[in-house]
Amino acid sequence: MIRLERLISPGMRESLIHALPATSPCTHFSTPLTLAECSHIAYCAGRLDRTGTAIQPEHVEEGFFTGTLFSRNRIRGCTDVVLIRADARNPQRITEAGILSEMLLIMLAAEGLQTCRLFDGYKQGLLPAVPGLDTIAVLAVGHGSMTSPPEAPSSGSRSHAGWPEPIVRAVRYAAFMPSAGSGPSCQARWESHTLTLSTDQSDRFLFGCALAHAELALNIPHHWSVHAQGLSASASFMLQKA
Repeated sequence: MIRLERLISPGMRESLIHALPATSPCTHFSTPLTLAECSHIAYCAGRLDRTGTAIQPEHVEEGFFTGTLFSRNRIRGCTDVVLIRADARNPQRITEAGILSEMLLIMLAAEGLQTCRLFDGYKQGLLPAVPGLDTIAVLAVGHGSMTSPPEAPSSGSRSHAGWPEPIVRAVRYAAFMPSAGSGPSCQARWESHTLTLSTDQSDRFLFGCALAHAELALNIPHHWSVHAQGLSASASFMLQKA
């Protein structure tokens, strides 16, 4: 499974958690990215790239965003994107693509960049092809204006009473999804030193995004694994016993 501890230090975890509210979508971009910023995006994408998924920065014409790609809010002024690719027929790969995509989005927000994630792949014919992989999402990246970021979650549900504070924190952040407006409906269970998050929704990608948040927020030693098959998906976060 994806091991984030190999990519980020404990101190970096907290800086990324604090950047989460800044992942709210931006639809109006202004200043183009600098060469140094493009290089940093490529570096982050390379660190997150995994077998079975592809994270690929690309430069596009602004006209790429016209038409029905993003029907609710047309994106303007953006010419840099990151393509998130995986096998659309493999639920496990889609979930992992969601984890990696959200991690990249948060890392870019921590550097002061604005993003917007698009899910409509109708323009795949205009994108460089990767054999065996489908374009699952497109991240628009740049400098721009955004609405006031939402407040980070500060308290847990009454149903979590008696749970360890780090576990409650992980559950809170799994449901906090500024980049998508709202997160997937996840059920949380805590028993035998293991937190299990599960969903029966079809959106494996957003479930992966929620898992990225839980993994970042759970700042105590643990192992985790993800299982996605058919109409259900779950993740187990197993605390390491002292």
